[in-house]
Amino acid sequence: MEEQFNFKLNDNMFDTFAKSEASSEEAKEGIIRIFKLNNLIIIQEQIKTTSQLLMERQDEETYNKLSYLKQIEEILKTELNILN
Repeated sequence: MEEQFNFKLNDNMFDTFAKSEASSEEAKEGIIRIFKLNNLIIIQEQIKTTSQLLMERQDEETYNKLSYLKQIEEILKTELNILN
């Protein structure tokens, strides 16, 4: 069950890193963190929507999707060192 994620990062963020005094490695890490944070926001939106759908339908497919999304959320939180 692989999901496609939209990306909301704009070019100004790339410009900010490019113009900063950060090393290329620091800039790369910053951009990766932004990608992960953006994906976390998208996943959390999908969890909310899927949870509401599960209340209505209560089928196995929706339950499995919600479970999958929550696993991704936990992975992203761990990678970003975010506590609940």
